[in-house]
Amino acid sequence: MIGLVRSGVNTIATAEDLVRYARQCPEIMSTKAPGDEAAAYDPFAGGVVDDESLCRGFEAALLVWEAIGAVSEQRWLTRLGWWGLPRALARAWNGDFDRAAWVDSTELDGKEGSWPGRAPSPAELGIREPPVAT
Repeated sequence: MIGLVRSGVNTIATAEDLVRYARQCPEIMSTKAPGDEAAAYDPFAGGVVDDESLCRGFEAALLVWEAIGAVSEQRWLTRLGWWGLPRALARAWNGDFDRAAWVDSTELDGKEGSWPGRAPSPAELGIREPPVAT
């Protein structure tokens, strides 16, 4: 999704393109030196089988993105998608895209975040109680 948004509005958004963007994204490229024997799973280390799995996953995501208007019926990134997808990703990871710097999880002091199943408080949504006249 990062590569798609970086490409801008009206960029073609097919599952194959999203796989290519994912493989080329500098934020997720492996930084291990040759010879490192890491046992961690690397979803981008495989070949055709991994590409097919990623394509199926991206096809499902594209159906949702089309339903919410992030991509057009012809699979072009819309202005809404360009603006909203990064914010949705940040929110999914309990971040705030529009804030200057994200809060490190150690700085939360036990405060709850925006986790699935937890309704945000009115204050978190920017809703203030009306003033009470006395």
